[in-house]
Amino acid sequence: MGTRGLTMVELMVTLAVILLITAAASTAYVKLLRGVKVQGRITESQLDTLCGFELLRYDIEMAGYGLFRLLPTGTPVFTYDEAVNSATTPDATAFNDAPGIPRAFAFSDNTGQQGGDDNASDVLVIKSLVASPKAANRKWSLLHQDGGTWKVNTWDDSALNFSAANPTDRIIVLGENGALERAGGNWWFDFQSYYPINATQSPGLPVPADGGTNIAYGLLSSDDNATVRMPFHRVDYYLKRPSGNFPARCFSESYILYRSTINHGNGARNEQPLIDCVLDFQVAFGVDTNGDRAVDRWGDLILADANGNGSVSAAEIRAGVQEVRVFVLYHEGQRDNDFRFSGTLNLGDAQISGNANFQTLSAAASADALSTFAPSGEAQHYRWKVAKLAIKPMNLD
Repeated sequence: MGTRGLTMVELMVTLAVILLITAAASTAYVKLLRGVKVQGRITESQLDTLCGFELLRYDIEMAGYGLFRLLPTGTPVFTYDEAVNSATTPDATAFNDAPGIPRAFAFSDNTGQQGGDDNASDVLVIKSLVASPKAANRKWSLLHQDGGTWKVNTWDDSALNFSAANPTDRIIVLGENGALERAGGNWWFDFQSYYPINATQSPGLPVPADGGTNIAYGLLSSDDNATVRMPFHRVDYYLKRPSGNFPARCFSESYILYRSTINHGNGARNEQPLIDCVLDFQVAFGVDTNGDRAVDRWGDLILADANGNGSVSAAEIRAGVQEVRVFVLYHEGQRDNDFRFSGTLNLGDAQISGNANFQTLSAAASADALSTFAPSGEAQHYRWKVAKLAIKPMNLD
């Protein structure tokens, strides 16, 4: 019995079917691959932003930790340095308090600093003894006398303790009134030189009476090998678009949220990119105006008077700021041509804008927000989100 091959028509039909199946499978595969890539980028973004937000939260919670307060005379009788003029905007010197009493928070609108298209984002500056990741920053001790003998408290956690193993940990000492103690014109010391472990006296430093207590705070570790510039650490948060190495996955008009510490050695910024693909960064302060520790006014102005006139002092910030809310507009993942965002995003909430004394620096603010954003054009192909952090500072009292 003879065999018969496929006719040309049958072969062409078979090939056409195979091509259709292959094309469909390829389309599905490409779509699946693109979806996996998008989801992978989203997961990566979520991890990065989560870490960044937790660091921001910690800095705000610890604002004011270990900062010295007013001296008995009301003014410092010593000098210190802070940030030098920065090569990048916003100018770091605009937030200096030297040689005065340092504020736990400094703040400004960032309009015009990013080429005029920065959505009137904010700059937040935080000062505390733990705003820089130094080993000495965790160390602290209560210093007091008992029958004429110096006592240096130690803790169960050895990481908190000064020790003979680190004899030149640089410290500051706050007296009972919160003023910075000094000896021979100096306001910082090597711990072992002034508070020898198990010593009976402290050479050169004022001695509190029996029952009185001073507090020693670690400032720089002995291995930091840096000049002590200021009796605290400082971190600046702001948006900036670098001239190079901008992440390709980010919307072209977005920025990077930077966390920059001030170098004790030269006063320059150590810029650290924190969160990518950020389009806006807004801060609001809940301020107590009548001393009852409840928020009476919301806004992005830390000002002493109800009309928003004049600068506020370090003491007024300590007494007034009860809560800080931060709103960050950013996108997750990368551009997705199959996705289209619609609607308007508000950076703010009803509790803030509903306050009769609400004040804002941002000209773009609406009735319900510090600023708003309605994606259009290319921006519609990104998954935009507004992250809100409501944080109570723990170290202002």
